[in-house]
Amino acid sequence: MDIRNYFGRKRSRLEETSNLPRISSSTNTVDAQVDSQSESNSVKVLSTSTVSMNELEDLPKKGEPIKQTVLTQYPKTKDRSFQASWFHEYKWLMYSVEKDAAFCYACMQFKPSGMKDVAYTLSGFKNWKNAKDAKRGFPRHEKTGSHVEAMIMWEEKKNRQTSNTEISTLVNDKTLEKHRYYLKSIFEVVQFLVINELSFRGSYDIDEKAERGLFIKLFEFALKKDRFLAECNETIPNNGKYTSPEIQNEIIQIMAESVRESVVIDVMKSDVPWFTLMEDGTKDKNNRENIAIAIRYVKEGKPRESLLNIITTKELDAKTFTEKTIETLRENSIDLSRLLSQCYDGANVMSGKKGGVSGLLEQHLNRKIPYIHCFNHRLHLVVVKAVSDNDSLRDFFDMCVMLHEFFHHPKISSLYEGQTIVRLLPQRWSGHFAITKVVSSNYSEINRVLDQVVTQSTLFNGEDRAKSIGIKTVIETEEFRFCLIFAKKFLGLLHPADAAMQSRTASLKVGLDVVKSVLQQLQVMRTSQKEFELILEDANKLIPMIESTNNTMSKRKIKTSEHPSYITETRLPSYSANHAIDGDLQNSKMKLKQTYNECLDLIINEINRRFSDNQELVTAISRISEFKTDNMNVFKELGLKVPSEEELAVVKNFLIQREAQTDDGTRLEVLFRFREAFLETYELMAAVETFGCSTATCESTFSTLTAINRPQRLSMSHARMADLVYLAFERHRTSALNIDVVLRKFNDRKNRKLALYQVT
Repeated sequence: MDIRNYFGRKRSRLEETSNLPRISSSTNTVDAQVDSQSESNSVKVLSTSTVSMNELEDLPKKGEPIKQTVLTQYPKTKDRSFQASWFHEYKWLMYSVEKDAAFCYACMQFKPSGMKDVAYTLSGFKNWKNAKDAKRGFPRHEKTGSHVEAMIMWEEKKNRQTSNTEISTLVNDKTLEKHRYYLKSIFEVVQFLVINELSFRGSYDIDEKAERGLFIKLFEFALKKDRFLAECNETIPNNGKYTSPEIQNEIIQIMAESVRESVVIDVMKSDVPWFTLMEDGTKDKNNRENIAIAIRYVKEGKPRESLLNIITTKELDAKTFTEKTIETLRENSIDLSRLLSQCYDGANVMSGKKGGVSGLLEQHLNRKIPYIHCFNHRLHLVVVKAVSDNDSLRDFFDMCVMLHEFFHHPKISSLYEGQTIVRLLPQRWSGHFAITKVVSSNYSEINRVLDQVVTQSTLFNGEDRAKSIGIKTVIETEEFRFCLIFAKKFLGLLHPADAAMQSRTASLKVGLDVVKSVLQQLQVMRTSQKEFELILEDANKLIPMIESTNNTMSKRKIKTSEHPSYITETRLPSYSANHAIDGDLQNSKMKLKQTYNECLDLIINEINRRFSDNQELVTAISRISEFKTDNMNVFKELGLKVPSEEELAVVKNFLIQREAQTDDGTRLEVLFRFREAFLETYELMAAVETFGCSTATCESTFSTLTAINRPQRLSMSHARMADLVYLAFERHRTSALNIDVVLRKFNDRKNRKLALYQVT
């Protein structure tokens, strides 16, 4: 097109537009170009009150009242035009003669934060055909959150002007309440998911073009059940829904910080200022090192253990661990001078007296801090030593591993009706005890299945049948049966000690008492011939079970295969054949007795060796439990105050009387209620309870970590994963979070798109 023609056409359009009536910016009257009849009949100005940011001359400036221009006839576009009757339906509506477009007075005056709809504030609405359409026109604009907020501001403005009150905010309490209710509902969905260790996001649905995660689905379910929440949701702008992954992470982080603050408050308000530091580490599926840092203290007469944080580091040396530990304690305003003891596993990086974390912490604080090797780890080392150094027990547990693998196959497991033969866990000695109990209680059923595999040649190949024959031959030997009953016996004696030290309240004193009790019973077993005879008798009772199974199988008609079966070679534990066929019962009994004595001697010696450290501290703890003041130098060196003999004598008599009258809790709980009278004794006994004996609290977090760090969630960052593990592990604190406090913290972090509180 020729440029002259272009400007010619543009000029003609401008001339046509100039013939339309105009509103003067200064007089609210029709422009001089309009004749007197039009001036008298076609224009009326309806006024109420308030503000404008539009640059058009015929629209109100900021602070001016609303101008609703009523014409007898409006310009038509495709046989459609603006209608004056719309002013009565929509009080916020304005018409611009200059643009032949409709505007929203409230949105132009107040412009709520996050508003994106410019049709009613800048360009103007001109789609007259769909003006009253619920999805495209004025009704849709009325339902938007920004418009509702603007209307509330407008109404608030008028109310305050009428009552001559100061305007501290343009958003009234009802709107803020709706915003808070909406956000709190999102927080509660997050709270539910983290407590139950559930994932937030799921797979992406191509058809719906949306995530099918639990977070969105659970929130949608809440919208269906909660009418008020659904009403609040309708007024929230799309860019302020607060459901994005980034907001989820921020909420999770704030919740974790709030839970950690509650832990720190409990530590600071503990009965005595002392605490024990506990640490343990593990690698997750992303091969990242996770270090769980926990703290033990006494509050309201009860020892407590709480997780403080889960940190990570690429450097796995003692110096880095020490620096990270000190940094964590200082970040949480915990006074390192009140560190009473430290409890870790036996790894050199942690336990080293000079180069380990325990030694480096002592050097940093320039004072003695007793190191306590975790009792659970010690028991595990005792069992591992006993099993690995005794040939009969080692072969027995090798066969248990083979049983698990064999019965794990689908065809074999379909025949088996007993308890699941669990996998032997090398990291925890409790795995030895678990598999021993299962094999013992399901011994007859295991034999039945093995016989069935051998006879059903049509279902099982030669390799399966060969393995079945070999396993059955071994588990029917007297040596295997004896080891089965014997292992169940001595591991059962160790189990109470492990269970007691898994508790988050078990102290060093309790751990020592339990280990002492176990050791005494093991010594009784070692010196008692009767105990050996009882174990042998129980092992022989398994023989009728075998004979019963064999008789049952012999009565059945065995179908022979038309094809020759091929027996493949299989590796079985080495057992002396003389136990099965020799018939020399006396020699067999002597060998079993030798296995019995060697194993018990090994366990007793290992317990004595591994639980023999910190003797000075152990002696002092035992003396204070007897209310005696001798051998208390270690307490004084640690900065603890020792009460007088007179006070201890009175406390002892007082507790004896209380225990005789009623069962009102532990000694520490009783003294807590009467601590004003026996303050020094209570503080010392509370400090004694602060000494921990295991890192069970730290280890328990790794079970939570395994549940959360599933293969589908490996892409999450360590910070998010650590916070999720922390909130799930401390679920009782997470459940008790004050959502209003969390919401306030969320609001104070940055300027939010949704106003939540009055501006002061």
